[in-house]
Amino acid sequence: MLTMEERTPFSLYENETTLTRNELKDILENCISSFKDLEIKVAEHNEVKLSKVRATNILVDRLKKDQLVEIIKQLYLINMRNSDEISFLKFILTGLLSEQAEKRK
Repeated sequence: MLTMEERTPFSLYENETTLTRNELKDILENCISSFKDLEIKVAEHNEVKLSKVRATNILVDRLKKDQLVEIIKQLYLINMRNSDEISFLKFILTGLLSEQAEKRK
């Protein structure tokens, strides 16, 4: 039996790299606490409000599977410390949305 320190979001799976994107999405949704709206400043005069579902979809759609696994592991560690993961999510999502905005120019 795994102790709390050894348990991760992937403990129930034999190999985290064989998980489907939908399975990773489910795990990711479980790692993110609920929030009403997450405001992301994409450009100087452009701010985006994201729901938890939309934020999760952006992460799943824009990141590679191995990147999703690493984000989930980081979120798990943040949650284990009873810290707020919103700043971490804002940082990642700001980068992804800013990159997308730059490509549109």
